Amino acid sequence: MFQFDAFNTGLYSLVPSKPTITGPTSGKAGEKHEYIFNAKDPNKGQLLYYIKWGDNQIEDWIGPYSSGEDVKINHTWSTKGRYIIKANVKNERGTESGWSTLEVRMPKNKLLRYSFPLLKWLLD
Repeated sequence: MFQFDAFNTGLYSLVPSKPTITGPTSGKAGEKHEYIFNAKDPNKGQLLYYIKWGDNQIEDWIGPYSSGEDVKINHTWSTKGRYIIKANVKNERGTESGWSTLEVRMPKNKLLRYSFPLLKWLLD
């Protein structure tokens, strides 16, 4: 019979935390942007990350990374627009967290950038 996890080990697999996503929420299309992903596994196991960038590009179960390790990944959006970054993790037993999201907008408002340099400086 099935015992607690996909490998029939009889061990409970606790759910990893949803990953946090930190990084810029606006920028210029065509430029590289760095994002940091971090999740913790209560089993203290290794984690794999699945990331959707909102532009039909994905990172398909990359890793493994240690529980609590900052995972730095760069991404470049080629066109201006609004994008939702979605991230999920799974542990060594295949137990997945829920999804986390972060909204980003490309590009920054050019009107503010060129018409109001002081406001641009404050926003940056």
